[in-house]
Amino acid sequence: MQDLIIGIHGIAEAIKNTKRNIYAIYATEEGLDELYKKSGLKPANLPKDKIHIVSGHKLQEEATRVYRELDFEYQRVPSQIFMLASALPVLESGELLQLMDKNTKEDWKILCLDQVTDVHNGAAILRSSSFYGVDALILSSKNSFS
Repeated sequence: MQDLIIGIHGIAEAIKNTKRNIYAIYATEEGLDELYKKSGLKPANLPKDKIHIVSGHKLQEEATRVYRELDFEYQRVPSQIFMLASALPVLESGELLQLMDKNTKEDWKILCLDQVTDVHNGAAILRSSSFYGVDALILSSKNSFS
């Protein structure tokens, strides 16, 4: 399974996450330059064989194709860069409870979301959750951003 990651900050964090495998990065020259400028990443941090430099029009065409393959509703890629990477684990509620039981941490921060359908709002919530040290995010299986 793979994740579609859009947005410079999300892409930068996914690249830094050693639990992720990068499958492909599609970007315009400007999008890649912005990634380096805003994230502090260097060209050496990215796998050169996975980077596809394309025109703005071609980037949107590729995004449309990827959205369709993943059965997502297409939304324009505003940052001129997107990435395909291995998915992070998704746990069922019982699995999360087992993980919590095994872990010695006493205070878990869990955020539950219901009917957040806009992917941009979802991304903002995820960034804020990470900043505040949220350990788990619970989403409903219906009416949630993809």
